[in-house]
Amino acid sequence: MKKTLLRFLSPAFALWLMPSCSTMAADFNSVGAEMSRILQNGHYARLAFDDDLSARVFNDYLRDLDPSRLYFEQADIDEFTVKFKERLDDMLMSRQSMVAATEIYERYQQRVKERAATVKDLLENYEFTFDKEEVIERDREEAAWPKDAEDARNLWKLQLKEALLSETLRRQEIARRAAEQGKEDPLAGKPAGKEQISQRYERFFKTTEGTDAEDISNYFFSAVARAHDPHSEYFSARELQQFRVNIQNRLVGIGALLRAEDDGATKIEGIVNNGPADRQGELQLKDRVVGVDSKNDGNWVDIMFMPLDRVVEMIRGENGVKVGLKVEPAGGAPGETRIIVIQREEVTMKDELTTAELITYGKEDGEMKLGVIKMPSFYFDPDDRDIRVSRDMEILMERLKKEEIDGLAIDLRGNGGGSLEEVRRLAMISIFWFPIFMTI
Repeated sequence: MKKTLLRFLSPAFALWLMPSCSTMAADFNSVGAEMSRILQNGHYARLAFDDDLSARVFNDYLRDLDPSRLYFEQADIDEFTVKFKERLDDMLMSRQSMVAATEIYERYQQRVKERAATVKDLLENYEFTFDKEEVIERDREEAAWPKDAEDARNLWKLQLKEALLSETLRRQEIARRAAEQGKEDPLAGKPAGKEQISQRYERFFKTTEGTDAEDISNYFFSAVARAHDPHSEYFSARELQQFRVNIQNRLVGIGALLRAEDDGATKIEGIVNNGPADRQGELQLKDRVVGVDSKNDGNWVDIMFMPLDRVVEMIRGENGVKVGLKVEPAGGAPGETRIIVIQREEVTMKDELTTAELITYGKEDGEMKLGVIKMPSFYFDPDDRDIRVSRDMEILMERLKKEEIDGLAIDLRGNGGGSLEEVRRLAMISIFWFPIFMTI
């Protein structure tokens, strides 16, 4: 079997300009009222804004915040049911919805802090044993809410016991496989099981501390949208920015892939070839970022346990402006840090563009040719109609046609979506050119 790579790369994408409100200036009560008006007048379902809709929003909001029913107590649910469950539709239209959304979220934050203290106390002081048969409910979506703080503590005791047992078994299996292969245990020297579990929970608990009005409105308005149907969604300003990046395959930043670590740091998982970080040369794979100076003016922000989207937001920014990173270098001494300054530039994510390869089967006297097009997303640039996935695919299919292929497969694995219009154009192009075998 022979493979020939046919790659087509579009030029750098132009900026997609869309109106959006500043988080600082946004009146989210007015946003909720306007969203309600649009849904009532424009959504295909034409649902009435009544008590039934209000109840669906209420239940979905609670589910988003506490899907496993581990934080809120039954008294919280009873209180909010009386105050808000059948009033949210009216509060949306009268520009008061953030009163309910914020009060519920602040109670959630309070309960998260209490559970964090419980987890810390249990991991430090409770002796976990595994000498008797116990049952834990893995799917708690329909489970009862904890009756009170003591009931919640008992519930978390079981949650931690299950987590510790799973971690212990995982480590034993990794050590066994390493021994069978004559290799060193890759987890030797890593934090102990309890410490590892503690770090995981601490990172999650920390995510609720830095929330702002935009985060709360995002949770709440997403529940409002999904109350109409599961395919309707609300985009916050931050999500809209990320959507633009995804759909255009370009951003202004340093050209690095980040991942949140359990211990609170942010690890460098990838560096874009020929991007700003790659050309600057100091940032390396597996370096750990612990601080960011977004304007390189000496105002450092500790990003330990900061949500990854906030870290990304701080590192991205204006084209031509430098950003400072405080980094623990991979393989460096414990506690060693260094400062790396990188100038932001426009980065085109070439690995996310459509590519094609030619696969040849059989012998020379009876070979068959299969074209494979890999399409990571349905990208397009509304300001430059030459930059779109359908155009790239058409060029690639022209090249494959010249190779006289016998079949075509379009690989959509990992495709996160994009432009519906591009999907329609792709379908028309595909039907016109070839019989298709879809891999999804």
